[in-house]
Amino acid sequence: MCSVYESCKRTALAIALIALSTSMAFSQSEEPAKKALNSLRDGKSALIYEIVGDFDLTAFEGANISLKHHYTDNRAYRVGVSVSIEKGDADAAGTWVVWEELETRTESMALTALKLHYSKVGERGAFYWGFGPRGSYSHTKSTADNVDPDGYGRSSSSETFSLGLLATFGVEWFVTERISLLGQYGTVVDYRKSQNRGREISENPDYSWYERNTNSSWRLYADAVRFGLSLYW
Repeated sequence: MCSVYESCKRTALAIALIALSTSMAFSQSEEPAKKALNSLRDGKSALIYEIVGDFDLTAFEGANISLKHHYTDNRAYRVGVSVSIEKGDADAAGTWVVWEELETRTESMALTALKLHYSKVGERGAFYWGFGPRGSYSHTKSTADNVDPDGYGRSSSSETFSLGLLATFGVEWFVTERISLLGQYGTVVDYRKSQNRGREISENPDYSWYERNTNSSWRLYADAVRFGLSLYW
């Protein structure tokens, strides 16, 4: 009888231990995993919107939209397109003709492909640097009329193409795991080719003219400061 009693006790103890361990494992699996503070991980992608130029947001001057994909935790590819529009209105005085209603409009677009390298400085922040090709196109048009009643009119336009290399660096700070803020600065070296046209029209044909010229050059200049927002998935 004692052996049966002892066997029952051991069986009951084993059942209790099994039940306790199962309960603990279940409760641990129910606990939420520690939430990551950033998305700088292999396989993550992001849509990035950056403001270029007008930080007061009083008018649209430019923006850059990019797609980024991490192929390791601290390496990523990013492809983006920048669009900007600049307008100007002013009065201008010539040597013997006073011009009025001088209007200028410049439309620009640039394509960039970057390979980025990240260096984490904390759970939420990271420095990054990168480089890659950059191509751009811009078109500028200016028109002006003078105050002379005889009626002179002047117009000019230019088209510019460029191809070069962009080197950039910045910092990214994660507000949440999937949302981050970033600031970026860079330097561009490129080859630029421009075609310029000018025309002046007068009631007197002797004062009307048309000109056209082309020029090219190498440039080294600072890229625009950019502030942006990233959305990861």
